[in-house]
Amino acid sequence: WSKAMFERGVDIEIVLGNPGSQIEGVSYSNGWSCEEVAAEIIKTMKEQYPEASNDELKTKVKDNLRVCYLKNLSGNKWASKNNVGLHSKFFIVDGVCTYVGSQNLYLFDLAEWGIAIDDANMTAKIVDTLWNPMWKASYHDGCDCNEDRVMEILDVDRDPHGKATDEEIASMEAG
Repeated sequence: WSKAMFERGVDIEIVLGNPGSQIEGVSYSNGWSCEEVAAEIIKTMKEQYPEASNDELKTKVKDNLRVCYLKNLSGNKWASKNNVGLHSKFFIVDGVCTYVGSQNLYLFDLAEWGIAIDDANMTAKIVDTLWNPMWKASYHDGCDCNEDRVMEILDVDRDPHGKATDEEIASMEAG
């Protein structure tokens, strides 16, 4: 993602479950703020492009990266007063294909499922019926993600286990 954003100016839009959202005691939030998610993406960009200045990176956050919490038309709570949560993962790539599933973006030994839809017409329908209404209700001019805060927290190590070795990654991928 960071390479596409840095080199081609691709826009990245992410909707997260609200902190503390859960169903029957199961959390649907990784506990990270929108700024922390954005900082991890920009941190990767900084590693890939060490010559990039902090001003350039901040401009990418401001112009190309939008991260917000999931909201419905009433805000970030359900009628039950529980925080709005989101377990599914949903990607649209270049407006021509879609992924919907439960696979996390980090390595973990879970049974995860999803479906990839490689059809521009079906992707357009999904964008119109799912993504656009969700984005319209959720994103409000960057109110959940402040670019100054993203830049302030770039150097925070959020990985409680450290970087996985190549052998550990191969073992997880082998199942």
